Amino acid sequence: MPDDAPAIEPSAPPPAPRDAARAPLHALPLFAWLALQLLPLLAGGFRIPLSARFPAPAEQLALHEMLVVQIAASALLFPALFPTLATGVLAVAAVPIMTRLAAILASHAPDRALLAVTTYTCLWVAALAAWTNLLHTPRAKLHAVAVATLLALGGAVLAYLGREFGAPTEPFDWSAQGWLGPIVGAMSILESDARTGTAWAFLGSFLTATLIATVFCLRRRRRNPPAPR
Repeated sequence: MPDDAPAIEPSAPPPAPRDAARAPLHALPLFAWLALQLLPLLAGGFRIPLSARFPAPAEQLALHEMLVVQIAASALLFPALFPTLATGVLAVAAVPIMTRLAAILASHAPDRALLAVTTYTCLWVAALAAWTNLLHTPRAKLHAVAVATLLALGGAVLAYLGREFGAPTEPFDWSAQGWLGPIVGAMSILESDARTGTAWAFLGSFLTATLIATVFCLRRRRRNPPAPR
């Protein structure tokens, strides 16, 4: 056979598809996050009473309902809501927008309390987004969800029990109970004062713990860099 036959070079392999887990933006978590925040808007818009003695008109509590949904949903679902940095940034950016819509529905004029409670909720959601990047195993994420849910809902349950079985005839002291988790803290800012120390003390402790965990994880990664693939 002749030796001058042209050699056939193997074609280059096709480029590997981008890993879905590393996509810069995930639409499904954002859609779920926005859909959950639409629920209090719909409940207020249709004047749906959520209890037997719900105040009328029902839309006047749309802002309170929005804050509860934002804090509780973020605590329950934060490992899935913030899979990437871009998704987390957009999720946090949606908080003040939806809060403002709820305030308009509740006829709550923009004031210092609204600005403070919006900042409070944004910092809570941003801290949960930071924890998402610090947790890498499913077991650690489940434990974190349990702790975040306990902080968000446990304090609200304690405040409710204290109200029902403590002194129901006396007015509830929001400024003194603001340390009972983010939901009670947000309510205390709205009902008491934007400078409620107990609410900001709880959030400051949570942010400090988040910062310490972030620094610890960054130092650990520098000392033990991941092995190249």
